[in-house]
Amino acid sequence: MFQFLLKMNSKRNVRKFSLLMFALVCASASAVAQYLVTGKITSGEDQSPLPGVNILVKGTSNGTITDVNGDYSLNASSGNDVLIFSFVGFVTQEAAIGNRSSVSVILASDAKQLSEVVVTAFGIEKDAARLGYAVQKVNGNDLLKAREPNPLNGLIGKVAGLNVAPSAELLGAPQVLIRSTNPNERPLYVVDGVPINSDSWNISADDIESYTVLKGPSAAALYGSRSQFGAIVITTKKGSKDQRGFSVDFNTSTMLDK
Repeated sequence: MFQFLLKMNSKRNVRKFSLLMFALVCASASAVAQYLVTGKITSGEDQSPLPGVNILVKGTSNGTITDVNGDYSLNASSGNDVLIFSFVGFVTQEAAIGNRSSVSVILASDAKQLSEVVVTAFGIEKDAARLGYAVQKVNGNDLLKAREPNPLNGLIGKVAGLNVAPSAELLGAPQVLIRSTNPNERPLYVVDGVPINSDSWNISADDIESYTVLKGPSAAALYGSRSQFGAIVITTKKGSKDQRGFSVDFNTSTMLDK
């Protein structure tokens, strides 16, 4: 009887041991199934390495970024995964891993993101990246979301170095200064290439397509000594073909003073 129980216990131990070994084999097999993918990301313009490129496994939150040499390493779940490569100023690309252990990608520059055009002197448009002086552009439609009675008041907090102080008087001209604290150093206003003297109340915000703020003496030299303290170039909207057809926009504002 004792020998029979011993044999039964030994069979149970063997069965438990077999199940344990099977679990270990399955765990090791799942660990081996992960794909370690490495590669290098370079620029299509000069073949230089790109640091900080985002690499993400499509459909998951598993990702990494390239180092200073443009190299990366990432653990994927299977060879069927697709990697997404994205970087500011470059076109986002996708690449399937397949049976490869190394996936290197050359990113093409995105010309749409790099070619910002600003209006300088006399309505001339130039590439902002090629200008040798400080300039900043604001889209006129962005200031219509929170409309101000005076169009220049909408520039508050929109341009670095531009200080706009609304007047406490009814229909009083706001104090506008560019990189200055002297109230006498006021910038020049230019509308469609024509310098004007105005308190800006006769300029409708709905007619403005963009504001371009020229800073510093180099930029102000475009319009002569009158713009030695900077210039605010206003470009008005032009007629264009609207695919939506004919439309009418109506808005009004009322100001009361005791």
